Parts: sequence; structure tokens; C-alpha cells
Amino acid sequence: MLIKIFGKTESIKDLSKIKAVSAAVKEKNWIWHNDIKIPNGVHVYGRRYEPFGPDNYPAELEKIRQLTANRDTAIWNAASGLAFDLATADLKTRKLPVVMTNYTAVKGKYLYGQEALATMKTAPGFKVELFASEQEFPDLANPVQISFDNKGRLWVATMPSYPHYKPGDPRPNDKLLIIEDTNGDGKGDKQTVFADQLHLPIGFEFAPEGVYVTQSPHLKLYTDTDGDDKADKVEIALSGFDDHDTHHAISAFCADPSGAIYMAEGVFLHSNIETSYGPVRGTNGGFFRYNPVRRQLERTAQLPIPNPWGIAFDDWGQPIFAETSGPDVRWMMPGTIKPFYGVAAPVSPTLVEEKHMVSQ
Repeated sequence: MLIKIFGKTESIKDLSKIKAVSAAVKEKNWIWHNDIKIPNGVHVYGRRYEPFGPDNYPAELEKIRQLTANRDTAIWNAASGLAFDLATADLKTRKLPVVMTNYTAVKGKYLYGQEALATMKTAPGFKVELFASEQEFPDLANPVQISFDNKGRLWVATMPSYPHYKPGDPRPNDKLLIIEDTNGDGKGDKQTVFADQLHLPIGFEFAPEGVYVTQSPHLKLYTDTDGDDKADKVEIALSGFDDHDTHHAISAFCADPSGAIYMAEGVFLHSNIETSYGPVRGTNGGFFRYNPVRRQLERTAQLPIPNPWGIAFDDWGQPIFAETSGPDVRWMMPGTIKPFYGVAAPVSPTLVEEKHMVSQ
């Protein structure tokens, strides 16, 4: 195979050529993966194709396959020691049509900072203060999960690339940020980028060994080995999590009292994760529990819920979750029975009294 690619055996010793081919293969693989395992596949091929799929995806599929073909040519040119202007070739691929927004029914405007605070009404005894915004920190774009570490610093996962990479755009550069208050005035004044060049980091959680982050189809562990608050080591902890509908991918990470990490997964998804304990499968909504010490994953509850975007634990260590298709907060324990593929466990009644529900 090497001789077929590189020619005579002597040319295999050309390290620069090997590096060029390796880089070209990795570039093609990334683009190809976003076709063969396209994020939001339920909108491209599945039951959410109508009504907006025809407006978006046929053109995107055509373009990404042209981009893949360009990168295949780049591989063979690199193997032959020939130059190839990839950027110029990409300019000749299909132009994507402008997709008009369907968000036209609501009248209003986005508010920032104090202007937004002035419109908020809180219950007696509560107060809302502004700690950080995109005006002070431009990287704070489309935040999806926040958490405070044991130093009191705010961590924020951002994903301006949502709902997914668009063919022809630069590579996604979503980030996991650390924002801290260094002078004690109650406002963030310092930002550190713990990890960048991410794609849809919908969930994250701290652990002694690092930070676990959603990078579908993987659960990845990002580690800072030299103490500069920047990840310099990345490994795949598990692989096989579905992102057939990206906003339903594993999210709302929350560690239980033992240190195991609960992860929520929404409807439409069909995850198949290979582990050293055997395959773990999940369908159409539910929760995973990952024990980092044993590196063991379990499908701890399989429930017919579309949007389980919040997890917490009470004083007894019992899991509570938010089901955000409505104003519901539910007790998870009744549904934590042995899951069968494609079969949903019972869902407990909402814990929120009607008088406390937010009107829709």
C-alpha cells in the first residue's frame, strides 16, 4: 500500500512527504465525516426533514461532497510531491443558497446588560446581577452550559457553530471558557480559553483527571497537565454517542455525590457506545451515568422525554431533571429500571405545582 501511494520504497523515507500526506488525509477525513455521519441527520434524511430540510440540506450535501473530492485530489498530489491549491479549488464548489429565517412571528429585540436586567422581575428575596456578557467578552457567544469550579470561577461552554458546521465555512472554533473576578467586585474581568477548536460542546463536567466534554460522537477528556488553565492533552473516553439531532446530544452534565457523571440525551437519538463492559445503547430520550474511576457507562434511565436539559441531586443523592418541553421538573428514580432497547420506562409526575409554573 505504501509503495502504491508513495512510489518507490526510497520515497517513503521522505518525511516531509509523509507529513504532507498525513495532513491531507486528516483534512479529508474531517470533511468526509461531516457527510457520512452528518450532524442533524434527522433533518437531512429523517422524520424532521419536512418542512425545512429541502431548503437547506440538498445543497449542503452536494457542496460537502465536492469539498471531499477536492481533498482526495490533494492527498494524491501530496503523495506525488505536487502542489495543489485547495482554497482555489474550494471556491469552485457549489454556492449555498441564502436560507431565510422562519423566526418572524415574534416581535421584539435582543436586550443587553443593564437594559435586560431592568426588564426582569424576581421573587421576593432574589436579585439578578450581571457577571459577564458578550460585550465584555466577545468569545461568550451562544453559551450552552455553565458551571462554577471550586475556585469560584465561571466556566462556560460556547457554540457559535450551532446547529452544526456549514460546508465551506472555516473549521468550527467553539470554546470552553473560564471567566473570573480577580478584584472582588462581583464582575468577571479575566477570560481564559481552556479549550478551543471544539464543535458543539453541549455538555461538560469537572473531574479530578480533567474536564469531560461532549464532542459527538465522542465523550472526550481534556486535561491541563502544566497548570496554565489551558487543555494540552485530549483523549477519547467513549465513542458512539448519536448527534442525529445536535441539540439533543449528551448534555446537562452533572456529577452525582459519588463523582459519577450523569448525562442527558434527548429524543430522536440512537446511541451505540462500545465499552470494555459491553455495548451500551440508548433510544429516544433518557440518561447515561459514567463512572470515570471504573470507566463504566450505563443507561441509567430511558424515558420518553424530548428535552431533558437539566440534572440536579437532592440532599439524599436522588436525581431530579428538568423536562424543558414544558415547565416540568421530575424525579428520575422511578424510571431507573433496566432499560430494553426501544422501550421507555415510566415517567414520574411533575414536581412543580401548577401555581409555580411559568406561563407559556
